[in-house]
Amino acid sequence: MNPLIYLASYSDLAHIALMSKPLEYNTYELMQWLKQWGNLHYTYHGQYEIAQGLRKQPDFDPWTYIATYPQTKHQFWENDTLNEDLACFSWIVYGSYIGQSQKHIPNHIAKLVLEWSNKNVYILGNSIELPKNLKKVKIQPDDVVIGFKRLLTTYQRVSHLTRLYAIL
Repeated sequence: MNPLIYLASYSDLAHIALMSKPLEYNTYELMQWLKQWGNLHYTYHGQYEIAQGLRKQPDFDPWTYIATYPQTKHQFWENDTLNEDLACFSWIVYGSYIGQSQKHIPNHIAKLVLEWSNKNVYILGNSIELPKNLKKVKIQPDDVVIGFKRLLTTYQRVSHLTRLYAIL
């Protein structure tokens, strides 16, 4: 159990942990202290509370949290992936106090949002004009290209676009 995901899943525990922290901690020390506090609470209270149904299963998803605010991705992105501990820490220390949303979108969609947020995304439809217009666009190797291989009816186009907007 990641102790920061555990704390971030319960705003009451996040607030209690922060209220009981030592005063003179820098960011790194505070993160380590919160991990230790979360581990202790989970070991001595949390497991029992969850087993007895007094608390829901931990459900904080750092990917979903940061995907809700994709403009902040660069602050949490390290070595081509999300620093999950830093994302949890951010919500515990800042987000929970200012009422930031933890929108619950599916995790796989959150990962796509974050992984594609710095890429150009091209959606190619069927058109006689497409081949010559496509030559004007300089598509880079890391760009995302979505294409349709067959002609879609008007109903199918609307249906596909509706599903695409629903995902995004």
